[in-house]
Amino acid sequence: MTGMEPAVRELASYRDEFEVVRHKSYLISASLGPVGDRSRRYLDDYVQAWARKGAPDHVWFEDIFPAMARLKRSFAELCGCDADEVALTTNVSIALSTVASALDLSGERNRIVLSELDFPTDGQVWQAWAAKTGAELVWLRSPDGLTIPLERYDAAIDERTALVMVNRVLYRSSAVVDAKAVCAIARDRGVLSLVDDYHGIGVIPLDLHDLGCDLYVAGTLKFLCGGPGCVFLYCRRDLLASLEPAVTGWFATAEP
Repeated sequence: MTGMEPAVRELASYRDEFEVVRHKSYLISASLGPVGDRSRRYLDDYVQAWARKGAPDHVWFEDIFPAMARLKRSFAELCGCDADEVALTTNVSIALSTVASALDLSGERNRIVLSELDFPTDGQVWQAWAAKTGAELVWLRSPDGLTIPLERYDAAIDERTALVMVNRVLYRSSAVVDAKAVCAIARDRGVLSLVDDYHGIGVIPLDLHDLGCDLYVAGTLKFLCGGPGCVFLYCRRDLLASLEPAVTGWFATAEP
């Protein structure tokens, strides 16, 4: 020890921030992460600013918008990307629908590859869009109910594939998929890659630029212990100008 090392907080000390672990062993963050003291303070700050200032312009521009910008910066720092590659939305269904609405699935390249072990939200959204657009869904089957071998992605991604969907952690088994390898295969074949990482973020280290995906979704509900209603949608910078979603709104205006 040189005396110059940064202070490292003991992992066990974080337990004091979570009321629920004073009463029980909490092993279900894969469904809903426990709420901590800091999350409560953030919510309290938001409600207090709303109650105190009232006038919408002030609370939006002095409190809510700056908080959103800080949140995007925090996510970018955690996940190895840039804040301007990140959009905030409310759930994965909206995030995936935003991506789907930006794709042209009317031609020969209209296949979406996904697996039977992906979280059900993913399949439900893509089935709905396939029904409207005529896209073809290619379902990868698991040999054991636990994993999806890389070879099955390799065999399925071809010249007719528009996008491959991959869950970095499979919700049923906690198996870790080699998402980086899947994204590399997709990139080599001119196919978009989209990673759903809701069951990996906050548990498995992540560098999005190194992962090499084109698109990525995750949120605060589970292991980030931030509660429902906040999802991050990442888009690789050099794709931003070419993807024009039909799911849009107020913040889509480039120069308001």
